[in-house]
Amino acid sequence: MIRDTIEHLGQYEAAHPLFRTAFAFLRNYDNLECGRYPLENGIFALVQRYTAKQESVCKWEAHKKYIDLQYIVKGRETICTAYENEMTLTVPYHAEKDISFYEGNGSRQELKEGEFLILFPWDAHKPAIGEGEIEKIVLKIPYQTRS
Repeated sequence: MIRDTIEHLGQYEAAHPLFRTAFAFLRNYDNLECGRYPLENGIFALVQRYTAKQESVCKWEAHKKYIDLQYIVKGRETICTAYENEMTLTVPYHAEKDISFYEGNGSRQELKEGEFLILFPWDAHKPAIGEGEIEKIVLKIPYQTRS
């Protein structure tokens, strides 16, 4: 997991071959409608606006095919994080939806406008926690290991 502010985004471009494309979307973002926006090389952006929820109704999840970059455009959101291998699997991996669900405990990341989390396949996360309205971009970046 990486947590930082958009001002430092460029420091992470070398960490993955597709980060440059994903980061360019964030740098050029300008109030798009909610929805899915395909980018190049299998990356896509999900522009979301919603009301944050009580933690008790949010679920732990993890992905295998994609890295999640979750960026807070407006509002505040808590995203809990933990290592997937330290969680208890409750719903097995669904390859078509690229998701599995878990139970367990983790750390709380309190994000505000301009902050992001980069979540790798080994990072379980429980998003959407808090109060009030959230505008968020989730970039789904295909996970590739380096040779």
